[in-house]
This record gives sequence, structure tokens and C-alpha cells, in this order.
Amino acid sequence: MKKILLGLILLCSTSAWGENTLAIEDFAIAAGEEKDIEVKMYNDVTFTAFQFELELPEGVSVKFDEDEEEYCVARSNRLLNAHNVVSQYQSNGAFKVMVYHNTNKNLKGNSGDVVLTLTLIASDQVSTGTFTPHINNIEMTEYNSTTQTATKYKPEAVTYNCTVNINATVTTLGYASFSWPRALDFTNSGLTAFIAKDCNGQSIQLHEVTKVPANTGLILKGIAGSENTYSLETTDEETLDDVSSNQLTGTASGAYTVEGENIYVLSNLDDGTPGFYNANEGIHVGQYKAYLAYTGDIPARTGLTFDEGDAATGIESCKQEERKGNLLFYDLQGRNVNQPQKGVYVSNGRKVIVK
Repeated sequence: MKKILLGLILLCSTSAWGENTLAIEDFAIAAGEEKDIEVKMYNDVTFTAFQFELELPEGVSVKFDEDEEEYCVARSNRLLNAHNVVSQYQSNGAFKVMVYHNTNKNLKGNSGDVVLTLTLIASDQVSTGTFTPHINNIEMTEYNSTTQTATKYKPEAVTYNCTVNINATVTTLGYASFSWPRALDFTNSGLTAFIAKDCNGQSIQLHEVTKVPANTGLILKGIAGSENTYSLETTDEETLDDVSSNQLTGTASGAYTVEGENIYVLSNLDDGTPGFYNANEGIHVGQYKAYLAYTGDIPARTGLTFDEGDAATGIESCKQEERKGNLLFYDLQGRNVNQPQKGVYVSNGRKVIVK
């Protein structure tokens, strides 16, 4: 096939420019998603062959069919079944596609119709954002059967927009456990992200974070009422939140099967509120989730509730010194209370109920 293609190229005697090019419409793709994209040909002459090199965002690639041992590049009805399609990745990372016919038969169809469909897949190593990759080194060949000569058209590189994101879905109660193999920035996500700083055997003390390192186990809080999906952003910043005290273990590198006791996973507690339940051995925790391994001295309850007070209000940063032999008390808005009445307060970093 390479010799036939080479022979066709050697016949090319001139280069022409005009309204002849290839194009890909703008699209969005999420990590873990497969997406079919269409390559369209715009032409005012009839072509028998074409080729191009496609740039793709980092972490997005053309899917490889293991059974067929070839990349997922499908012909449209503009190509005769006898048209050969050869595709491979180049050393520069571009995906090259060559289409030609052994006896120089022309492509069919109208200008602007699809010629190829490529199946893309986004890995969990994607960089999020909107990118403008190029379709480079486009060549389109017109063949004159009378003179047995070929004219090669070389249009300029074409760009397209590709939006890449990471999706996280919260339950109807508004929570999800999460982890990801790249650093994340939750600033514009619409979610509140927490690590678990402590577990006293009854509740998990949550601490809000914004920019977290890769593989951090997290609790995400969004809008309750229905399953809602949020778009997350990766970050390359070097300064990230300190998560060294985090008690959650992420499963970004692969799913986890519970072994032994004292492993807790996100669920709805008996009263319908979200929390962490003690998981039976053999329970499957999916990839990109998180779980808690309780290591405290005090036996833990079957269900652990969330204590968001410190994390959500910054109470945890208040001084915890003693005054005249008595502990300082703060309400859930972080205000000092000299004479606490009936209610819930924070004292010495712990939630206290005054009855």
C-alpha cells in the first residue's frame, strides 16, 4: 500500500489553492468519555485522495480497537469501500490519516459532507480547559484520468475548539466521595470540597479545601435534591492546600475491595442523612472514590456523621487557649460566646452540646 501511495504522490505536478479544505466542528469531551467526531471535506473540485495530521489536547487520543488491531477511523459514504484508510501516530504526537484509492477513483458526495469519523477517548490524565488544536499538513489530490496527472492541493492549517473537563456527580443528598490522579482546583466548580481531618468514632470532622494535590481523598458537597454533575478543573500550580492530616484514602489509581474491619464508605445513614457506614468485607469501592479507615482507640459507631462546622466557618483556626481556667466557646458562626446557653458550640476544637 505504501508503494501505491508513493506512486500517486510522484504524479503530482502542480500545487493549487482554493476553497478546498478539511474541518472538524467544535466539541466537548469529559475524562473517561468516548466521543465520535466527524471530519468534513469542503471542496470545489473532485478529489481521489487526501491526508492530514490531527492535533489533540493532552490526554485525548484516537481509540484503538484491540480486536481489529487498528484505530477507530470509520469511512463515510463519500468514500468507496475500496478506498484505503491508513492511520498512525507520528513521533510529534499528531495523529496522521491517509486516504487513497488503488486505481484513483474519486470521492463521492457534496462539499461539506463527512468523509471520516474518528472515535476519541479522554483519559484521566487530561488537562481541562478549552483548546484550539490544529489540523496540519492537509493534502488533497485531484486526479485527471485523461492526462493521468495529479494536482495536489495544500490548504493552510485549520483549527477547531475542544473543551475538556472532568465530571463529578453528587447524590440526591448532595454529597459524593471523590479522588483524581491530577491536582484539582475547586474555585469555580460550584462544589465545596472537604478532607477529613479527624474522626472521634462518632463523627468525621471535615475541613474545606480549594486546591488539592493529585490522589487526595475528598468529600464533595453540592446541591441536594437530585443527582447533579459538576465540571472540575485541573491545576498545575505548585502551591496547593495542605492535606497531610487527611484521613480519607482515594481510589484514583484503581478500585478498592474492602478487606478487614473499620473501613467506612459514603452512604445514607439510617435516618436518611449522608455519612460514612462501616462497610462489610468484600464491598467494592469504585475508582475515583474515597473511603475512611478508622484507626481510633474508641470503638466507632456503625455510621459516622459529618461535622462541617469547623470546615465551613473557619472555627478551626480560632485560638484554643484557656481563659481563667475555663475553655473558650464559639458558636457555629465562629463568634466567641462568654456564657453559652442551650445549643451547639465548638470548644477546644470539638463540637459541644450544651443542654
